[in-house]
Amino acid sequence: MRGGSTSQRKLTVEEVSGTGAHPFVTFLDLKPPLILPFWDKIMDSTSIVSWLVSRWRIGALIASGLAVACIYKVSSETEEQRVQKAKQKRENELSRVAKQISNYARDLHQRYPTGEIVISDDDLCRQLHRPHELVASALTMLLEQNQVQRAPLAGYWKLN
Repeated sequence: MRGGSTSQRKLTVEEVSGTGAHPFVTFLDLKPPLILPFWDKIMDSTSIVSWLVSRWRIGALIASGLAVACIYKVSSETEEQRVQKAKQKRENELSRVAKQISNYARDLHQRYPTGEIVISDDDLCRQLHRPHELVASALTMLLEQNQVQRAPLAGYWKLN
């Protein structure tokens, strides 16, 4: 009996053991409930690969539908929405870098509790692995929040 059938079939001892010693004992061949309604049809084919190959049109139709949906989403987006998304992404990146700078300053203050922490833009860029423009913008944002101060030397910042 092939796997995947939902019917119950009684097996006698003769079928199981091949002898006729106890003809009154019967066993039920129970199958687990099916999870997928078409599982038995899938398993009746010679292999799953041949099943997929025989139904390639369905896969092509689904892929084409997804491609059309993606193209529609990209093409229906207005220039204003793209600019707004780019602005939001830039603000998120600036806030992440500002938070990294604050965390770095806190770590340095814990390591050197008695001194003032002064660091250059370039050193901070190398430490955070971020572009100079992004770090400079984040430092300016932190300056407005009074979390950093400009040092007397050009290009250096005092981390509060």
